[in-house]
Amino acid sequence: MDKPMRIIIVLIASFYLLVSFFTSAQAIFPAGNHLFRYIQSNGSYAYYSSNKETYIKNTLPNEWIASWPSETLKAGAVIIRSGVYWRQNRSLLGSLWPNNNCYQTGSGGTISYVTVPNSRGGYEEWLPNSMQSSTNAATNNTAFYHPERVSLPSGRPDKLVGLRYNSTIQNRTNSGSGGWIAKIRYAYLNLGSPYDPNVQCSQIDDQTSSDPLYTNQ
Repeated sequence: MDKPMRIIIVLIASFYLLVSFFTSAQAIFPAGNHLFRYIQSNGSYAYYSSNKETYIKNTLPNEWIASWPSETLKAGAVIIRSGVYWRQNRSLLGSLWPNNNCYQTGSGGTISYVTVPNSRGGYEEWLPNSMQSSTNAATNNTAFYHPERVSLPSGRPDKLVGLRYNSTIQNRTNSGSGGWIAKIRYAYLNLGSPYDPNVQCSQIDDQTSSDPLYTNQ
């Protein structure tokens, strides 16, 4: 095989690999650790790196009540996970507004997410070493489950849905009946009435009868 032909074959192969990467990236959840800036009691900052599941385990018992039913806690774990996935993918993909990560702060090697815990000005009540057995089980039993759109929305870099929550969404998951998916749908639909949990980043997250789907793949 002559050299020009080999070059052409390599270029074609590279093109298909690139297409494959961007196609799969539309639905894939991000790898790596979750880096965030923590507000200490004296007001100074400390930086922590945590894998996503550990982050959930140190957030869920502080946002939901650890003694609530297991299906309610599972709903909470999936809601928190969806936010983590959404923020990480927006950072990794370098998405531009309005599909960017408005939670991101810092620059260079210190890029992290907005401050935690929310009791000190952050967005989520993450507290180190606050894991509980019940919330750990809920996180493990929904491992990697997260919501995705059925199809890629126009202008979005991926299918991920970052389910937002405010101070009432926890009680709404507990009020709903059935399994954790049904509880999430109740929390955001309330039997058909749309509910807006403080939409941020120009992102609109809705719940319909078929969208999003929940997958752990």
